[in-house]
Amino acid sequence: MSDDTKNKTLISPEDKVPFLKKLAYAAGGPVDILGIWVIVSIAYQVFNMELKLPPTYVAIILMSLRLWDGVLDPIMGWISDNARTKWGRRRPFIFIGAVMAGLLYPLIWWFPPDSSHLQIMFWVIGFGIIFYTFFTVWSIPYQSLLMEMTPDYNERTRVAAIRGYFQTVAGFVNGWIWWLSMLPIFFIVKDGVEVASPLNGMRYISIGIGILIIILGIIPAIFVDERYYHTDVVQNQKKINLIKGFKETFSNKPFIILCFLTIFFLLGQAIFDG
Repeated sequence: MSDDTKNKTLISPEDKVPFLKKLAYAAGGPVDILGIWVIVSIAYQVFNMELKLPPTYVAIILMSLRLWDGVLDPIMGWISDNARTKWGRRRPFIFIGAVMAGLLYPLIWWFPPDSSHLQIMFWVIGFGIIFYTFFTVWSIPYQSLLMEMTPDYNERTRVAAIRGYFQTVAGFVNGWIWWLSMLPIFFIVKDGVEVASPLNGMRYISIGIGILIIILGIIPAIFVDERYYHTDVVQNQKKINLIKGFKETFSNKPFIILCFLTIFFLLGQAIFDG
């Protein structure tokens, strides 16, 4: 008997996630790439190379957005864990977060053309923070939903693997964003000559990204169930104290080690992408 056959027999029928639900959950995977990594990968090309913002300004923009995201993530997790609605504690946030994030994303790029460097920096940080707020409203419950789809480790891994395929496609698109932003359709007239403008390209591409964030982001909210939400364990669970939750989390040594490994991994990835 092969290992695959043995693993299949270990999964209870009620713990299997239907393939369509796996696809529904995985559809949200590209939202993370499109919402976060596109701006990271093209920030210097647009703000520094085209608009001539000092590299320090660009760094402040990216640092401010990531710091805000880091502060907000655990707070959103706490809000979602303690939420009790008739639609669940994950799905309402996933739906609302996707819609609002998709609507707000283009605003990051549509600052007035006559803005100064300082005005551009504050505009991008301001609308970026608002976008990141609603993106976090979507992303944290979305990530949590995976853990609640099935108690079976192997089945969760399969769901995550399918999501990974979707994210890989989105990552491929992200790698071509700069090229797409310089297509002739986005050229602008400067001094009587048509020239490429990544900024103008991103303004229109961002509208498409916003639409994709909404469409792909709400699919898990509509088609994926919260398996344990209506159980007595969840319904009778006492609300978690935020400060107490922080203390318990940071007293977990394996978790701290994993955090440091994640930091080094993301740092290396960000340096390479930049």
